[in-house]
Amino acid sequence: MANAERESREQESLGGSPSYGGLDLLQEGWVSLPTNPAALSRLGLAYEEAALAICDAALTAAGGRDSPTANDQRHVPSLRLEAKVRGRLGLRLHDLGERQRGLELLQQAVAMLRLVVRKAAPGSDLMVGKQGLASFLCRLGVAMQNAGSDGTAEAEACLREALALCEDTDNVALKQRVLSHLANMSGRPNQPVKPAEAAALRSRLNALYAQAGRNHDTTTPAAQFASDSRAVRRRRREGRR
Repeated sequence: MANAERESREQESLGGSPSYGGLDLLQEGWVSLPTNPAALSRLGLAYEEAALAICDAALTAAGGRDSPTANDQRHVPSLRLEAKVRGRLGLRLHDLGERQRGLELLQQAVAMLRLVVRKAAPGSDLMVGKQGLASFLCRLGVAMQNAGSDGTAEAEACLREALALCEDTDNVALKQRVLSHLANMSGRPNQPVKPAEAAALRSRLNALYAQAGRNHDTTTPAAQFASDSRAVRRRRREGRR
């Protein structure tokens, strides 16, 4: 009796599940639990890949991004969300050593976010779009730096564009990260940032640290980022109370 009731509920759930154009979302996003340390180390990657698979399946069912039905965000991820999913997967792959595919996904994310900014109406949507673009430009720039001298020019271009967007949106935390990465593109003959500019960038960075009440001599960018992340999580917890 219990089994029959459970099967009935499962059928009801399937019958009322979110679907679009024949796409049953209950069939998407499944990730197998890891059974060994190697699989466990790639569990995060599996979730990121599942998220992208959901985006691709929803867009296919809708007839593609250019289809009028693709604007229905109840069933199809927005362009900004798809860009975020591609960018996060790109970062994960890059960190795991799959750098070429990781860079390609990050470049796709940046291209999508540029389109988001071009289409956004003035106001909060435009500001959010610019901040998202600046964030992934910074991440792509750092990833291109890791690609060696072949990626130096693109890394510099990404970071300078990200800095301009930070100035426009007044995103201080991101501005600190971008300034730090740009200033570090100095000190070697093949680096594009000359010592005088690097000193000016570090002066701006130190001023931002001072405004935030931090000691720039002891606060590294990594420690600052961790502190900012803890602050965001704390505000979210307080908001839920």
